[in-house]
Amino acid sequence: MKSHSPLVSYMLRMKAVILLEYVVFLLLSWSYSVLGAVEPPAHVTVEALNTHYVLVWDWSGERAGNQNVTFTAEWLAKYKLRRRHQDWESVCVNVSETRCDFTKAELNYLGMFVLRVRANVHTHTQTLHSAWVDRTFCPDSEAALGPPSLVEMSAQGRGLLEVKISDPVTHNNKSMKVHVPELYYRIQYWKLGTYSQRPPQVVDSVASLVTLSELEEWTDFCVRVQSRYNFYNKTSAFTSPQCIRTQGQTPYWHVALLFLLSLSGVFIAVMLFAGGFRYFFGKLKSICFPSNQLPIHIQEYLKDTSSDRPRLLSPESESELVIGRLDVCPEVVVVPATEETEEAWPEPEGVHLDRHGSGDSGVYSAEEASGGGVASQEEEELRRGEREWEKEERKRGEREWEKEERKRGEREWEKEERKRGETEEDEGVRDVCV
Repeated sequence: MKSHSPLVSYMLRMKAVILLEYVVFLLLSWSYSVLGAVEPPAHVTVEALNTHYVLVWDWSGERAGNQNVTFTAEWLAKYKLRRRHQDWESVCVNVSETRCDFTKAELNYLGMFVLRVRANVHTHTQTLHSAWVDRTFCPDSEAALGPPSLVEMSAQGRGLLEVKISDPVTHNNKSMKVHVPELYYRIQYWKLGTYSQRPPQVVDSVASLVTLSELEEWTDFCVRVQSRYNFYNKTSAFTSPQCIRTQGQTPYWHVALLFLLSLSGVFIAVMLFAGGFRYFFGKLKSICFPSNQLPIHIQEYLKDTSSDRPRLLSPESESELVIGRLDVCPEVVVVPATEETEEAWPEPEGVHLDRHGSGDSGVYSAEEASGGGVASQEEEELRRGEREWEKEERKRGEREWEKEERKRGEREWEKEERKRGETEEDEGVRDVCV
């Protein structure tokens, strides 16, 4: 027997596969036509909450085998079913999920609609469809009512709780009271820890702001809220419980304790500030004015003018230590004394004393220089007497013996002035040092 080439063998196998697929297709087509074509979806229902609508169904798919199956969902207003031409609106086309969201269709909340769905089986050559499954839907009567979108609580005064309720909203965040004007709320509240012991207290209110009164002060209360619509007997689920403590009159010991704590805080703050200021001032003083002085022998060494080393302390000049005043007196013209003048002019009484007492060293301490008006007046009178005396002496010619007496008096005066000058110098040094 003659063997076939590989190419001929491959072509024969391909023909056999195509023939087998054609036979399977004929068998499936015959089974669909005999057994009722594609199986339609089952248990078609609508899940509706406020204005959110979702069509849900089941499909077993036992007869489809491994074929590709999709679904198509449409809607139509119910009053249009009587028309000869029906323009169905498609929402989901060839989707693989067994649900279809009709929220985007913007169905009127008070209208009646017909929703339908079918299965599509896709083969290599054609697409087979199941029969349509219809579902009548009325949002006003069938859509469930949602709970409040938000509940806020706050304590207001003694034994008062304020409950602020936000309306349930539609898919575009509008209040559901636009569609359900008779919407109201049921508020349940109870003392924390007593819910299982006794039923909670109930308050029904149409308003969105409710005040719960006559509650125990300084006690925790829990609140939950439910939306209700009596016409179709709609009730929403309760919101999650929220707990808050009521307020009351503040005990006097709380006020006293708060006052003492505040006073203590202020006192501590003041003490810390004072301590910090004192510490800082002490540091600054110790830096600028150190308490540790140099030893006395070092200070004397630095003050010594005979030392050739640089001195830290510059001594004051002698002109600053000894403050004096120099009086300029007119020159006395001495007339040579003769026997005639000596006989003609006897020695006046008190001349020696006046002359001896009119002398002045012209050196004063700082204290005598600022003596005041009395010292100045005495000095002026003394000068005036001296001038008058000098005039008389010039007229009389001033004998020779007076010259000797004056010289002797001046020597004694110089000795006294020298002693007085030393005393005044010591006093001036003390004044300047003080």
